[in-house]
Amino acid sequence: MRYSRYFVLCVVLAWAVAALAAPIDELRAHYRELTENVATNPFGMPLGVQSSEQGDKVSAEVYGVVDQAFSVVAEILGDARAWCGFMLLSVNVKSCALETGAAGSALVLYIGRKDYQTPQQAYEMRYVFRSTRDAQHAEIYLDADGGPLGTRDNHIHLDALAVDGRTLVHFTSSMRLGTVSRMATATYLATLGSGKIGFSSMPDASGKPVPVKGVQAMIERNVVRYFLALQIYVDTRALTESERFEQQINRWFDYTERFHAQLYELPKAEYLANKRRERDNQVALQRRLDNPKAQP
Repeated sequence: MRYSRYFVLCVVLAWAVAALAAPIDELRAHYRELTENVATNPFGMPLGVQSSEQGDKVSAEVYGVVDQAFSVVAEILGDARAWCGFMLLSVNVKSCALETGAAGSALVLYIGRKDYQTPQQAYEMRYVFRSTRDAQHAEIYLDADGGPLGTRDNHIHLDALAVDGRTLVHFTSSMRLGTVSRMATATYLATLGSGKIGFSSMPDASGKPVPVKGVQAMIERNVVRYFLALQIYVDTRALTESERFEQQINRWFDYTERFHAQLYELPKAEYLANKRRERDNQVALQRRLDNPKAQP
């Protein structure tokens, strides 16, 4: 009986190891695919995007290579304040703040229109922030119950893997649409978002591949914005504080112009002016949270 139990334990442990190894092997396979096909990649860089819509759930994911050591990228990703640093670059993020308490860390995003808005004018999303890390692999989870336009079960998941002295990043975003959010999204897509397309494609009635539209395109654009923002944040980490933010917002706009058809929202001068004001708001907001007793 003792040997039988030992055998069962070994089998269970082997299954557990295999379950952990499979995602890592899958990530490495994506890395090889991205780096071996850069010449034919439509992005002109090691980047891949895909999305799906199944029932009320919409999700998008991006695989990309950050040309920095895993230790550097993982340290940034494990720091919730750093997330506020790079997510603010996205045109629809108006502010970001870290709240800490006995229950853990919460990352609060303020989501709004492409134009300048204060945090009070934007939609407040409260994400529970969790992270894990070992020598070669890091995972970060951001989970929020509700989101803009009546969406729910909003999740952001990021994998980072050390490969060949670089870092493969797998960024996933998902949400569920209810009746209200579908109506609100349909109105947006029929008006302001009517000409917007995504990065992946699907066959039309004749079998010709065409860019995705609708909610899939919308969530693809968001996840690509976040990936580009992370890449820029990592690349500018060594600059002085006075130089860093100006470099980040300038580079972010220039990066997004590579994908003008998908990501263009504002002229560069307007984007830069908005982000400077929104960053000032973010700094003030975080200062109030960090020093509540100092406030009048």
